[in-house]
This record gives sequence, structure tokens and C-alpha cells, in this order.
Amino acid sequence: MAFRSVARNTGSLLTVQFAANLGSLVTVPFLTRTLGLEAFGLLVMAQVYRMLTWPLVEYGFSYSGARAIAVAPDRASVRATTDGVASATVILSLGAVGLGVVAFRYAPLLHDEWGIVAWATLAAISTGSAPWWYYQGTQRLGSAARMSAGLRGCAVMAVFAFIREPHHVWLVVAIDAMASGTLTLWMWFGLAAEVGRPRFGTKLGVQELRSGGPLAQARIMERWYDAVPGACAGALLGAGAVGMYGGADKILKLWRTASNALTRGALPVAASDKEMARSPKLIPLTLLVGLTAAGFLALIASPITTILLGPGFEAAAVLVQLLAIGMPATLLTSVLVGMVALPRGMDRAVRTVTLVSLVLLGIGAVGGGMTYGVSGLVVAVAVADWSRAGGIFAVSQRD
Repeated sequence: MAFRSVARNTGSLLTVQFAANLGSLVTVPFLTRTLGLEAFGLLVMAQVYRMLTWPLVEYGFSYSGARAIAVAPDRASVRATTDGVASATVILSLGAVGLGVVAFRYAPLLHDEWGIVAWATLAAISTGSAPWWYYQGTQRLGSAARMSAGLRGCAVMAVFAFIREPHHVWLVVAIDAMASGTLTLWMWFGLAAEVGRPRFGTKLGVQELRSGGPLAQARIMERWYDAVPGACAGALLGAGAVGMYGGADKILKLWRTASNALTRGALPVAASDKEMARSPKLIPLTLLVGLTAAGFLALIASPITTILLGPGFEAAAVLVQLLAIGMPATLLTSVLVGMVALPRGMDRAVRTVTLVSLVLLGIGAVGGGMTYGVSGLVVAVAVADWSRAGGIFAVSQRD
């Protein structure tokens, strides 16, 4: 029974990730050709801003909230968790609005782009406040996953129907925000129908924020790790470099997000099966899969870049090859964190390694970008990936 539940959760998570990546696979070739390099770079910068903001709203509730719901002994406990997370989400969403005002005035490439910033802020709030934690904790991710996939399909059709000019960047962001906002409202209405309308309170929200602080820090740093290179490219190199980096990075997204979703789905099994986490085959097999995938991607980098990104993005093929260097390390980190470190209660050690890696990534990205341009920035990303994997490996070997 437990295996079936985990399998359903894994399938639902993979459905969400597959729909998102299939949408990118379909729309990216269209957007790169319709918007052009500079406008596509502006779109990527908006997505980077969203990636920096939504983890602040989500605050690790997809783990802490799901765990609390899963072990709740009665309906009153479920209601208390729902009220606390909902109140905290409102507080964090107001903070995200304040960040939007700051981004409008000072963010690289986004200052004075009020339409893009407003829609990107709405998308970040919608993404971060979606109560996936409730559906995951109650083992009923299927309906939410299907709704997410359907809305993603509608967003893809809207992009093809309405995007015609480079200045339509704001409309791309708006379509994404409307899709994520609709999903979030649907999920909250479904939650309210089962548990009751959440009761909001400042005290409840503050208590929830305090209890989830350490886990939230780990989640935020994990997400920021992916966003920092794009932010550095925007601050140092301009829209064209951001577009080039963003195009190369999107080619890797399908592999990365699928592996992360699989690790999350398998976490409950790993947590109860110490022998699997301690298996001597775990690390060699992970590295073998990662190296194979990276080598294959490096070989096809040029043709796949031409097909997916089109004219003007030829230089992105080299970036794809450089990014592929860090792919085995990324997979190893994901597996070690999800299947070894977190089940053993090494949250603080993982958080420390991630923080150090994030700082090193920022320093390396700035230094590499200033010295060698976007290629230097990408090399810094690969170096940071392997440094992080080494740190997580060292931590995971402790008894």
C-alpha cells in the first residue's frame, strides 16, 4: 500500500514537471525566434526574478507542511496546520509585493518595466502560495497534477496565439502568471471545501514562520542557487548575455527537473529504508548515469541548440557543453540530499554546504563574468556544482 502511494505521488510530481518542461520545449523555439535575443534575455531576467522571489513565499512548506499534514492525528490538527501556513503565506506575499516595488526601481534590466515586474511578482506569489503541501500530505496529488498540466497546455496555446512582436515580453509573463494564479485558486478552493476556509491571523503566521525557519532557509538557498547565474549575467553583461545563458540553461531543464522530481517522490521510501541509502552502488550508479547523460548532451549540443533556439543563438552550444560538465554533480547532489542526508536529519549540514556553495557561486559568477563574459560565468557554475557535490558527499558519509 505504501509503495502504491509513493508511486502515485512520484507519477504526479513527474506529470507536473513533464508538463512544465514539455511546455518549455514547445514554446522556447517559438519565443527565441519571435522575440529575438535581446527580448528573450529580458524574458529570462523576468523568470530569474520570479525564481528569486517565489521561494520566499513558499518558505519550505512543500516539505514542512506536507509532513505536518501527513502525520496529523485528527482533523483539528490538519486545520491548525492549514491556518498557520495560510497566515504565513499572506505575510510572505505582502513581502513579495514590496520586493516587486524594489525590482521595478533597481533590478538589472527590469527597472521601469512595470508591466513585466507586476506580472512576474503575481506569478511568483501564485507559485509560492500554491498549497501543494496539503495535496502531497494527503496523498492526493493526482487531481492537482492534472489541473496543472491542463493549465500549462492552455498557456502554451495562448503564447502561440497572442505573441507576435519582441515587445510582447510582458504578455508572455502575464500568460504564465494567469495560469499559475488559476491553479493556485483552484487548489485553495479545493482545500477549503475539505477542511474549511482558513482562519488568518498575524500571530498564527509568525508562529509558523518561526517553526519553519531552518527548513525554509535551505529551500530558499536551493532555489537561489539556480537563479544566481542569470542574475549575475543580467547585472554584468546585459540582455543578450542573459538570453544566451537562459537558452542554454533551458536545454538542461528537462533532465534536471525530472531527476529532482524523482528524488522527491522517492524520499519517503529512502527515509524508511536505510539499506538503500547506504548501498555502495548508489554513488557509482548515480555518477554513471550523470556522466552518460552529460556526454551525450555535449555531443548533440550544436544541433539541439540550432533546433531549439534558432538563428542568433549559435554561441549557446558552447555554453550547453560547459554546463554539461556540472550535470553529474547536480544529479549526485540531488540523490545524496534526498536519499541520504535529509532522511538522516542532516538538514543543518546541508544548509551550511548550500550556503557556502551559493556564496562561492556568486563570487565565481561575478569574477568569471567580468573577466571572460558569459563563458566564464558558466564555468563558474560548473565548478560550484562540483564543489557543492563534494561538500554534500562529505556530509553524507558521516555516521
